[in-house]
Amino acid sequence: MVKIIDDEEVLSQIVLNDDDSVVRSEAIKKINDEDVLIKVVRNDSDRFTRQTAVKKITDSRELVNIALTDEDSFVRSHAVSNPNLTSEDDFVEIAINTTHEDVALEAMKKITSEEAYIKILHEAKLESVRKDTLDNIDDLKVLVEIILANKDTEFSLKALNKIDNEEVLIKIYEKNIHEDINVRCVSKIRNQNELTKILQSDKSWRVREACVKKIVSIKVLKEVSLNDENEYVRNVAKNKIKSLK
Repeated sequence: MVKIIDDEEVLSQIVLNDDDSVVRSEAIKKINDEDVLIKVVRNDSDRFTRQTAVKKITDSRELVNIALTDEDSFVRSHAVSNPNLTSEDDFVEIAINTTHEDVALEAMKKITSEEAYIKILHEAKLESVRKDTLDNIDDLKVLVEIILANKDTEFSLKALNKIDNEEVLIKIYEKNIHEDINVRCVSKIRNQNELTKILQSDKSWRVREACVKKIVSIKVLKEVSLNDENEYVRNVAKNKIKSLK
């Protein structure tokens, strides 16, 4: 019956009042009244009907609201992927405020600026979303801030992997934030004098081991192989000497 009706007002009444969700969905396909479409998304109990309606909504603010509040994941996804939602600011708002990781990830696919990802890193409600920003952040200051705060060591190490500035690596090491971070810093340092100083002073056998693996001076390595208090580190030094000969 809906197929032969073209009167928008009649179709709108069907959309809002018909008991059959399939009939409502078919009627939605034939209307463009934004107010009616919004009413459907806000009030219709059938998720498939809401999915049909959200695809036709053009109001970006309403789409953001739907992405953040609808209980159905597909409705939220359709709101984010609606071609009428184009502003990066809207996608950032969704990523920051959603309580659903899938919605945030969908929104973040539309974001390109590092500044936007840094904002999400600092403000997103979901910790998983904050962590998902790191692949898109290269700002050295921000990466160092993540490491110094060290709210999550695994996340800090992921940030540390993106840093190659040797001077910065040494300064991070000197903060002695966490043994795992110290080891990772040392593994990325190439300066032989710095590595030797660390080797001679650090109390962690894991840090000393990391130094030994990077040091190329046979003289230094021989000293370690004879005098280091840790047998494993001594053996690592011996093996390193063999590999250098």
